[in-house]
Amino acid sequence: MAHNYYDFNFFVGVSAGSTNLVGYLSKQVGRSEKIIKKYATSSEFINLKRYIKGGHLCDVGWLWRSSYDNEPLHRPFFMPLWVVTTNITTGEPCYYQTSSDNINHSAIMASCAIPLVYRYYPMVDGIPMTDGGIADAIPVKFAYQQGARDITVILSQPLGYRKKKPYILKWMKSLEKEYPQLYTAMLKRHEMYNQALDFIQAPPKDCKINVIAPPPSFPVSRFTRSKGKLELGYRQGLEKGILFLENV
Repeated sequence: MAHNYYDFNFFVGVSAGSTNLVGYLSKQVGRSEKIIKKYATSSEFINLKRYIKGGHLCDVGWLWRSSYDNEPLHRPFFMPLWVVTTNITTGEPCYYQTSSDNINHSAIMASCAIPLVYRYYPMVDGIPMTDGGIADAIPVKFAYQQGARDITVILSQPLGYRKKKPYILKWMKSLEKEYPQLYTAMLKRHEMYNQALDFIQAPPKDCKINVIAPPPSFPVSRFTRSKGKLELGYRQGLEKGILFLENV
């Protein structure tokens, strides 16, 4: 944003990537940083005691509503933004377009809603949805299918990372009977993730893919609350972004 770099035709966001893109497209420097450091570290967002009592471990509904209400968008954006969710009945990815004059709040919340960690399944067009990262964590193939031939991918893991087969915890087994297709998608998540990485490493001949990835020392994961680690991760990401701009 500081370099006013918006040389893209459309955007695709998954999970926290979708919320960060909202701030990027509205050209609000520091908005996403403030939300991550102030709101995402609050006990209103992550609360183990609440979870033990039957509530959400991560209340993405509160996080999105609070940040949207208290950190309003200052500028409209009209560049297409696609938000990825996962259909809990089919286990397939769904893609919803949103804009500042018609924010699809439910799709954005669903894209960030980890099953069981967030106990609700946000309804999007009457269909219950959950974390888009399950069915399509790196939607580079979707971008290609939409006609993109010069694609920039921002990863949350260092180059060379490969997702491993998940270790299914007992509490995750509860999904198998109620939502078998979602459960299967979770079991195969590593396969879909690694297939996207393969596509990035060996794209079609008519496609160029640029990658922005954190260094191996990147300390931030989905549940990181340490403001020191978040600050370090922010600085590392900023450095990688500047390096990208120097080479485009």
